Amino acid sequence: MFSRGYDATSEYKFVSEYGRFLVEPGRLERIEGSELRKMFLPKLTPLGRRALNNSDFVRCQLMHYGVQFEDKEFSGNGTLLLKRVLQAGKCDQVPEHILQLKEQMHAQFLEKCSPSTLVTEPTWAMDKYFLTSGRPDRTKTTGVVGLPLPHRSQYRSQCLIDAANKVPGLNHEKAFGPETQMIFMGWDAAAVKEEAREYPAKAAREQAEACEKREQARDKMHQDYLKTLTRTKGGSKVTRDRSPVGNYIVNSAPFDDYFTDGRKWDLRLKIKQTDAPGVFQADFDFGVLKGVMMICADEEALEEYCREADREEDPDESDSLDDDATEASESEQETSKQGFKRKASGAGFQVSKKSRQRNAREPPPRKYWLQLKCRELEGQIYFDARHGSIDFDDNNLASFQGNADFPSMGRDVSFYARKISDEPSQSMAEWTDYSERQYEYERVRRWH
Repeated sequence: MFSRGYDATSEYKFVSEYGRFLVEPGRLERIEGSELRKMFLPKLTPLGRRALNNSDFVRCQLMHYGVQFEDKEFSGNGTLLLKRVLQAGKCDQVPEHILQLKEQMHAQFLEKCSPSTLVTEPTWAMDKYFLTSGRPDRTKTTGVVGLPLPHRSQYRSQCLIDAANKVPGLNHEKAFGPETQMIFMGWDAAAVKEEAREYPAKAAREQAEACEKREQARDKMHQDYLKTLTRTKGGSKVTRDRSPVGNYIVNSAPFDDYFTDGRKWDLRLKIKQTDAPGVFQADFDFGVLKGVMMICADEEALEEYCREADREEDPDESDSLDDDATEASESEQETSKQGFKRKASGAGFQVSKKSRQRNAREPPPRKYWLQLKCRELEGQIYFDARHGSIDFDDNNLASFQGNADFPSMGRDVSFYARKISDEPSQSMAEWTDYSERQYEYERVRRWH
């Protein structure tokens, strides 16, 4: 984000970005004339030699001072020309038209700045709305300006208030909404107070409207899916086989309310069939936690499946986490995953007799047990399996209520999932990605 000023007679141009006034190519700011004299007069100093490492140095400085010259005057790296210019006093001050251009281009840059950028540099906010050439300008902004900050922000909020206090006659008020705080500023004290007074209720209404609009859009995805559950063939409806496999949108108050700084996630869960009959894998991303759930209608079969998968963590195999092991870690993890996939394929895993004997024409089970492993947003792995269950609302298996023990969230945390498609998960995540071995590998890696 920047603004540019062009000179039709030169390839060099001014650039204003993030408070810097540069000439490119070279991307150099102006150096004070007194400093240039020290660097180049009466003879070239080591500091001057280092500056000349940038082949555009002399041309950039001459452009900053509005010095015109012919190409034939420029030879080598331009040292002789710069010395003559300095001796003639042409770099003692910046021409007025360059100063005006700098201010104009800075204003153009500020116009492109979002409120979130302005609050990081309070002086820019003052320049954009209330100052002209560094002086208070009541004609520049006649209304009330509101700048948003994170709800808990104290440092940036105080910096913005301090900047406003330096502008004579400028009023400010702070107000808090459900997710943000606002600093209102303006020349009319009564108008500023009124905006601050009305903000909490206004912000709450806007948040409620946004949440309703978001939920309507999410529910439409589910309703569109429900319309696909039956199809017409020969004038009659044909019902498809039902399966938990598919993509789901999830609602969970504990996860939705975890953060108070406005962050929101579209909680998702994707279920696929494993190679073991009756066992499903769900990859979930609940924002603060993401991981894998293994799901089965037979609790004993699920326990056996997860126990078999955990046997990949052989306590008799010594994993040295020194430098040599670190170099080989990726291949070890890949080998581990391949071994897990072979075991998960069903060779050595037996589902219960009850599961095998279910008639295909019978309605599918609606209650499933689950075990999960996951990691936090910051990366912490929880390798001990947590338990829970899900109960589908009806035989369509299109929505379910789940309850599980989630780390850091508490026991029996509820979540509600609605299917939006029957497409299986394409994730490459595996149960062993959340193992104790992986936990130790990442723990050691963080400190080496």
